[in-house]
Amino acid sequence: VRTASLIAFTDTEQTSPRCVVDGGGLTACSSGVTTLGDLNGFAALPDGAFTLTLTDTDPVGNAATTTRALVKDVVAPTAPDAPTAVAAPLINAAEHTAGVVVVVPLGTSGAVAGDTLELLLGGANFPTPITAILNATDSTNGNHSFTVVSGQLGADGAKSLTGRVTDQAGNLGAQSAALALTLDT
Repeated sequence: VRTASLIAFTDTEQTSPRCVVDGGGLTACSSGVTTLGDLNGFAALPDGAFTLTLTDTDPVGNAATTTRALVKDVVAPTAPDAPTAVAAPLINAAEHTAGVVVVVPLGTSGAVAGDTLELLLGGANFPTPITAILNATDSTNGNHSFTVVSGQLGADGAKSLTGRVTDQAGNLGAQSAALALTLDT
């Protein structure tokens, strides 16, 4: 979970719901309004497992408590290594038509199965975004291969391709160093 994650609960007779993380101070909380970042002590928690506790007392004084085990993840992955392509650095008409295979090495990015890997053109999405949810094979191999289909690179000229990882918590990593290509069809 991330700092901006909303806390949601069902409490039909709530009078004073309060939330706490790992023994921190109680904080008044409202379902769908309060974020984890609003809670005392959340910012100081390191990435990893923690417990969220909700306590409430109904109008006649009955108290109830429930807990949830969660994992804090606010650290973004680092950049993967620079992409490579066998067809690089010059892409001719035949290679362009056949599709250009680009390999993005995961390097020391910390990417794991379930994270999202993007291939970017000039630091932005391709006309049709090129992304993959990494699987165990990608993690074991330490890379993922994309095929850039004909037309995705745009008009002839210099191109810059980079990779970027977004982890399962939504933390956006840095872009890799660029693979420089020239499309000449």
